[in-house]
Amino acid sequence: MPASVKHSLVHAVDVVASADEARHLTADLAARLEASPDVRSVQWDEVSASWLCTLADGGRGRVALATPADAAAAVQHTHRLIATFEQGAPAEAQAFFSVARHLPFTTTEIAAAVCELPLTSRLAERWPDKPLADVGVLLTIHHMRDFLVLVESLLALGVDPAHMTVIDKEYPYAHTHRVDAHLVHRHGVAVWRYRDLRAGIE
Repeated sequence: MPASVKHSLVHAVDVVASADEARHLTADLAARLEASPDVRSVQWDEVSASWLCTLADGGRGRVALATPADAAAAVQHTHRLIATFEQGAPAEAQAFFSVARHLPFTTTEIAAAVCELPLTSRLAERWPDKPLADVGVLLTIHHMRDFLVLVESLLALGVDPAHMTVIDKEYPYAHTHRVDAHLVHRHGVAVWRYRDLRAGIE
């Protein structure tokens, strides 16, 4: 019998969003967990107001949406998405969290980033005829939130998401997983890890 984790493992992410955005983000995560081959079923648990995930090998995880207890210590409209691995083998925990960590940014968060980068975000206004429509792009850059503003500008300038490849340098930035998730789930952009660089380029 494989060894089980001794204590519950938790991954928490603060997202800035409207209440509707936060609920949709959580429901989307539950749907992606349900589609994962490592998950047997996902059910809404009314009592705990959380999504209960039964994993393929019998382990158990849970996803819940919460509000920070000290609202004054958090950015306004902050919601906390909490993924908890309650029981099972370490390999199951790794599979569970590999999905749970990949949360795209909300519209509210992207709008804030756009406001911080007015020059980059308005490039398409200067060239509305989509001059990059026939261009393929390979990007390897720091996986931080403002990178997504550059990506959205390139798409607005005509780059087809199918012709865009991003290399994740695998640096441990705070939002690396969310950046990757946004590229894949919101834009359909291919993301490759640096360790697989040659395959990504090919």
